[in-house]
Amino acid sequence: MMPSRTVPAPLSHALASLTFIVAGDNAILALYEASPSFPNADFGSFRVSTHSNFKKLGSAHYGSLVSVSLGTSVSDFGGYVGTGTTPIPNCALSLASVASLDTKNVLPFNDGGRLSLFVFDPGQGSVGGPVFGNLDL
Repeated sequence: MMPSRTVPAPLSHALASLTFIVAGDNAILALYEASPSFPNADFGSFRVSTHSNFKKLGSAHYGSLVSVSLGTSVSDFGGYVGTGTTPIPNCALSLASVASLDTKNVLPFNDGGRLSLFVFDPGQGSVGGPVFGNLDL
Protein backbone atom coordinates (compact mmCIF):
# COMPACT_ATOMS: atom_id res chain seq x y z
CA MET A 1 0.00 0.00 0.00
CA MET A 2 1.22 3.51 -0.79
CA PRO A 3 1.78 5.61 2.33
CA SER A 4 -0.80 8.27 3.03
CA ARG A 5 -0.16 11.60 4.70
CA THR A 6 -2.30 13.19 7.35
CA VAL A 7 -2.21 16.94 7.89
CA PRO A 8 -1.70 17.75 11.58
CA ALA A 9 -4.75 19.31 13.19
CA PRO A 10 -4.62 22.47 15.27
CA LEU A 11 -4.70 21.71 18.99
CA SER A 12 -8.31 22.89 19.18
CA HIS A 13 -9.45 20.30 16.62
CA ALA A 14 -9.50 16.52 16.51
CA LEU A 15 -9.07 15.04 13.06
CA ALA A 16 -10.03 11.81 11.34
CA SER A 17 -8.80 11.18 7.82
CA LEU A 18 -10.65 9.13 5.22
CA THR A 19 -8.35 8.36 2.27
CA PHE A 20 -8.79 6.75 -1.13
CA ILE A 21 -5.44 5.43 -2.39
CA VAL A 22 -4.52 3.82 -5.70
CA ALA A 23 -1.57 1.49 -5.23
CA GLY A 24 -0.51 -0.52 -8.25
CA ASP A 25 -3.68 -2.05 -9.69
CA ASN A 26 -5.92 -1.40 -6.70
CA ALA A 27 -7.99 1.46 -5.34
CA ILE A 28 -8.04 1.43 -1.56
CA LEU A 29 -10.27 3.15 0.97
CA ALA A 30 -8.60 3.85 4.31
CA LEU A 31 -9.73 5.55 7.50
CA TYR A 32 -7.41 7.04 10.08
CA GLU A 33 -9.44 7.55 13.24
CA ALA A 34 -8.22 10.52 15.26
CA SER A 35 -11.40 12.06 16.65
CA PRO A 36 -11.74 11.76 20.43
CA SER A 37 -15.38 12.90 20.30
CA PHE A 38 -16.20 10.04 17.85
CA PRO A 39 -13.74 7.31 18.94
CA ASN A 40 -15.37 4.42 17.03
CA ALA A 41 -16.12 5.23 13.40
CA ASP A 42 -17.54 3.04 10.67
CA PHE A 43 -16.75 3.92 7.07
CA GLY A 44 -17.77 2.82 3.63
CA SER A 45 -19.04 3.63 0.18
CA PHE A 46 -22.24 4.81 -1.45
CA ARG A 47 -23.67 5.31 -4.94
CA VAL A 48 -23.38 9.03 -5.68
CA SER A 49 -25.97 9.25 -8.48
CA THR A 50 -28.78 8.14 -6.16
CA HIS A 51 -27.20 8.96 -2.77
CA SER A 52 -28.05 5.38 -1.81
CA ASN A 53 -26.59 1.90 -1.34
CA PHE A 54 -24.51 2.88 1.68
CA LYS A 55 -22.23 -0.07 2.37
CA LYS A 56 -20.11 -0.38 5.48
CA LEU A 57 -16.60 -1.46 4.50
CA GLY A 58 -14.83 -1.26 7.84
CA SER A 59 -14.48 0.25 11.29
CA ALA A 60 -11.70 2.14 13.00
CA HIS A 61 -11.06 2.95 16.63
CA TYR A 62 -9.40 6.10 17.93
CA GLY A 63 -5.73 6.06 16.97
CA SER A 64 -5.95 3.30 14.33
CA LEU A 65 -5.61 3.13 10.55
CA VAL A 66 -7.82 0.71 8.59
CA SER A 67 -7.75 0.15 4.81
CA VAL A 68 -10.00 -1.77 2.41
CA SER A 69 -9.30 -2.69 -1.24
CA LEU A 70 -11.89 -1.42 -3.75
CA GLY A 71 -10.50 -3.14 -6.87
CA THR A 72 -8.74 -1.59 -9.87
CA SER A 73 -11.06 1.41 -10.20
CA VAL A 74 -14.37 2.77 -8.96
CA SER A 75 -17.08 4.95 -10.51
CA ASP A 76 -20.26 6.64 -9.24
CA PHE A 77 -18.39 6.39 -5.94
CA GLY A 78 -18.56 8.29 -2.70
CA GLY A 79 -17.20 7.62 0.76
CA TYR A 80 -18.70 8.27 4.17
CA VAL A 81 -17.88 8.13 7.87
CA GLY A 82 -20.62 7.31 10.34
CA THR A 83 -22.28 4.55 12.34
CA GLY A 84 -23.11 1.38 10.43
CA THR A 85 -24.54 2.47 7.10
CA THR A 86 -25.67 5.88 8.39
CA PRO A 87 -23.24 8.72 7.68
CA ILE A 88 -22.61 11.51 10.13
CA PRO A 89 -24.45 14.61 8.79
CA ASN A 90 -22.34 16.21 6.03
CA CYS A 91 -19.80 13.35 6.12
CA ALA A 92 -20.74 11.62 2.85
CA LEU A 93 -18.73 13.08 -0.02
CA SER A 94 -18.55 12.34 -3.72
CA LEU A 95 -15.30 12.57 -5.63
CA ALA A 96 -16.87 15.39 -7.70
CA SER A 97 -17.54 17.45 -4.58
CA VAL A 98 -13.77 17.65 -4.09
CA ALA A 99 -12.62 17.72 -7.74
CA SER A 100 -15.40 19.39 -9.75
CA LEU A 101 -14.09 18.09 -13.10
CA ASP A 102 -14.53 14.48 -11.91
CA THR A 103 -18.20 14.50 -12.95
CA LYS A 104 -18.44 10.69 -13.12
CA ASN A 105 -17.01 10.24 -9.62
CA VAL A 106 -14.25 7.90 -10.76
CA LEU A 107 -10.99 6.96 -9.16
CA PRO A 108 -8.32 7.20 -10.38
CA PHE A 109 -9.07 10.54 -12.06
CA ASN A 110 -6.44 12.09 -14.36
CA ASP A 111 -3.28 12.05 -12.26
CA GLY A 112 -5.23 12.02 -9.00
CA GLY A 113 -4.90 8.68 -7.30
CA ARG A 114 -5.99 9.52 -3.79
CA LEU A 115 -8.99 11.30 -2.38
CA SER A 116 -8.46 12.22 1.26
CA LEU A 117 -11.46 13.15 3.36
CA PHE A 118 -10.95 14.69 6.78
CA VAL A 119 -13.55 14.64 9.54
CA PHE A 120 -12.79 16.90 12.47
CA ASP A 121 -14.27 18.35 15.61
CA PRO A 122 -14.73 22.05 14.82
CA GLY A 123 -13.51 24.49 17.42
CA GLN A 124 -15.94 26.77 19.21
CA GLY A 125 -17.22 29.43 16.81
CA SER A 126 -15.90 27.60 13.72
CA VAL A 127 -17.95 27.94 10.55
CA GLY A 128 -16.22 24.99 8.85
CA GLY A 129 -16.71 21.28 9.21
CA PRO A 130 -17.15 18.59 9.93
CA VAL A 131 -15.64 17.30 6.67
CA PHE A 132 -13.35 18.50 3.89
CA GLY A 133 -11.55 16.68 1.12
CA ASN A 134 -8.54 16.82 -1.17
CA LEU A 135 -7.65 15.00 -4.40
CA ASP A 136 -3.94 14.17 -4.32
CA LEU A 137 -1.84 13.90 -7.47
